[in-house]
Amino acid sequence: MVWFDPYTIGITKEPYWIDARDKLWNELARLLGSIPNHTYYERLTGGSPEEYAAWREEQLQQFLNGLQEYFEYAYHRVVREYPEDLKRELKRTQNRWLGLFREIHAPQTPVEPADIKQLEEELSKYWRSIIDNWGMISRFEGLMPETEHLARYESSGMSYREQKQLATVLRIGLVLLIGLITLSLLWFGVLGRIISDFKYIRVLIPTLLLMGIFSYTPALSAIYHAFFLWNGSDIAEYIGLENFRAMLSDDVLHKSVRVMLVFLVANLIKFIPSIIVAVVLFHLANTHMQYTFRVIFVLPMAIPGMVGLLVWKYFYRMDGGVLNWTLLQLNIIRAPVNWLGTEETVVPALLFLGFPWISTIGVLILLAGLQSIDRSVFEAARIDGCGLFRRFWAIEMPLIMGQIKLNIVLITIGTIQDFWLPLILTRGGPNNASMLPGLWMYQSAFSHGQMGYAAALGVAMFLVILLLTFFNLRYITADRTK
Repeated sequence: MVWFDPYTIGITKEPYWIDARDKLWNELARLLGSIPNHTYYERLTGGSPEEYAAWREEQLQQFLNGLQEYFEYAYHRVVREYPEDLKRELKRTQNRWLGLFREIHAPQTPVEPADIKQLEEELSKYWRSIIDNWGMISRFEGLMPETEHLARYESSGMSYREQKQLATVLRIGLVLLIGLITLSLLWFGVLGRIISDFKYIRVLIPTLLLMGIFSYTPALSAIYHAFFLWNGSDIAEYIGLENFRAMLSDDVLHKSVRVMLVFLVANLIKFIPSIIVAVVLFHLANTHMQYTFRVIFVLPMAIPGMVGLLVWKYFYRMDGGVLNWTLLQLNIIRAPVNWLGTEETVVPALLFLGFPWISTIGVLILLAGLQSIDRSVFEAARIDGCGLFRRFWAIEMPLIMGQIKLNIVLITIGTIQDFWLPLILTRGGPNNASMLPGLWMYQSAFSHGQMGYAAALGVAMFLVILLLTFFNLRYITADRTK
């Protein structure tokens, strides 16, 4: 068993062990709060004290096995990633030490004795930091498995000064690109047309400025910092495509992508009830009843999403949850199940959320598309003896394909970007079984301090969304000539 003790191996720097500690206490509190006492267990199942003790021991052992897997992951993450961070910190410290050494012993301008003393103290502090970092790196490389290749921690060969120069060149290139775009607008006369219509465009200037500040600037900043080792504050070191290469070996990301694909397929299937409801509402003869049902389907939008999630969380509780109580009464299960705390059940439980899966926005979009169809089309179909299902597949489905494609785009974007559902209910657990790329990006940024890697994840997610949206708009069509 891996003994994860950050103090033994000298780790005092977050976030390399803080998430493991939080994971321990969160999972332990969830386990102790979810296992019912014997009285409640006996009332539900009729089990004896011996059966209750065996079941409780099974739950505890399952928890310990899952926690052991997580600590093995956390331990290897420390052993692999912490030396890399130390080497980068060592590189920055050595650069500062050389700068101070040059300023003391080869100054370009005379330095006062008092200033020299202060510089020597800083020089000594940086030298101690260099020695400490080298010692920590040696200790961690000693912990590395023999099969682990240490070359992955080696520098790319680019010096710190060369990296700074390359980053400056990239900034200059961005400015030149903006200038080139401006010249192109002038050349093709677009800028002239903008100037001629300025009396109308000026109304949009406040909106454009706010969008640029709060929407486009953060997005451009994410693209820029995706090529940096960035912690969000004082460290911003250009590392090229290293963040994107790291995705290829990120086991948590790979697992989250598989979970996300399951969610995407399930969410597309769960869109079918919304289509059925929209068609049924459209064909209700009584307009008053149609309006009543529309209000009924719209009312859930008034309930905050957080409240809905907490209701479902109570529904899945092991102790006092409605689902466990119902299944026990029907003799479908013999003991309460920890639906959100078991790897085998957490994804199906999350997929069942929102049953019967009627999307209010989706229904309204489809209903608007159906109402835009000319009534004469339905009259002609009725005269030709077109049945209910034939009318749906041959007339209604092709004519609302634009609305269906819009819903598919929204579902795809929402599924890929989703992070708040597992964040609130499971925090990505147990053992990352419900982790999604959006949640991993969030945790990488705000729990692990890897803002640059999180920015790279955001750029990758944006490219995937762009590609899927293109294929959706390009290839999801319907033949309207039938």
